Amino acid sequence: MKAKNEKQPSDPRATASHGTRRRAYEGFDGEIGRTFSESTPSWPVENSARPGSPNIILMLADDLGYSDVGCYGGEIDTPNLDAIAAQGVRFTNFHSTPKCSTTRASLMTGVDHHLAGYADVVHFDPGYPNYRMELGVAPTIAERLRDEGYSTLMVGKWHLLPEAHMSVDAPRRNWPLQNGFDEFYGILDGFASQHDPHQLVDGNGLPLVALLTAGQAGDSPMFLPLMAQLRVGRDTGRPRTRPDAVRGDKAYSSRAIRHHLRSRGIKAVIPEPSDQQGHRKHRGSRGGRPVGLDAADYKGRNVIERRYCHIKQWRGLATRYDKLAITYRAAVILNAVIAWTRQLSDMP
Repeated sequence: MKAKNEKQPSDPRATASHGTRRRAYEGFDGEIGRTFSESTPSWPVENSARPGSPNIILMLADDLGYSDVGCYGGEIDTPNLDAIAAQGVRFTNFHSTPKCSTTRASLMTGVDHHLAGYADVVHFDPGYPNYRMELGVAPTIAERLRDEGYSTLMVGKWHLLPEAHMSVDAPRRNWPLQNGFDEFYGILDGFASQHDPHQLVDGNGLPLVALLTAGQAGDSPMFLPLMAQLRVGRDTGRPRTRPDAVRGDKAYSSRAIRHHLRSRGIKAVIPEPSDQQGHRKHRGSRGGRPVGLDAADYKGRNVIERRYCHIKQWRGLATRYDKLAITYRAAVILNAVIAWTRQLSDMP
């Protein structure tokens, strides 16, 4: 028992060494002193599997039928897969679920998809207990391999988390890096387009500018290129290039976009994300004034979403598998022509 006037260490993890106060932190093998010269750095040791451990490559092909591989008698020539099969084991009695998310959940966890918490494709929540469409009930194969010293990488589509968790602002507990993988290069959703159309639309949802990028390109970086292409003809004079206002979601709340709109006298109807609000408040007076938002005007942003859903679900694009960007763009332009023709037509 210590006397009342005896000083207690403010940090229970603090240790004394040669009269100098040093701190030890969990997972950190170095020492932190009062100055740089009194401190000792430490870097985490990379995973290293036991000597003789084999490298493991696990491949999953979506919608690959039993007869689609040459080694099973299929009519498609698959020499590389056949070579792998010739050196390994071929299963002739196996079972999988008829849905992609449930199959992937079983493969990742090694348990039945019902036990893993997946009842259907992640986009369809059944609304029953224990079917949250989230990992965590059982360890993943990546977590098991990590415990054995392996370094893991996943490439491709994940498709194991609810759609609401795919946003950068959403919880990330179901993302690959939070489930054992050291690195991830792919998509969180179950599908992606070879190309991605970007558009500026008017207040009625009619397209004014259309540009095309690779399928995984972000939307907000394309805003300034879209604005640079904006030309709205008038009866007299030059085409109009400056709209009264721009509506966009939180993804467009960047300094570059807000500065561009402010410099041109364009009203920004863009909400400020919570993280940007926190950074601004943390900086105090240097953080600038709060961002204003016309809530009533922002309600009109739904025309953008409706337009985007329309073009993505239009049969000419939804069933198109062209690898040439010029062909895909032609379909985007054709869809825009149809939209404007319906608007300007005098037919009922």
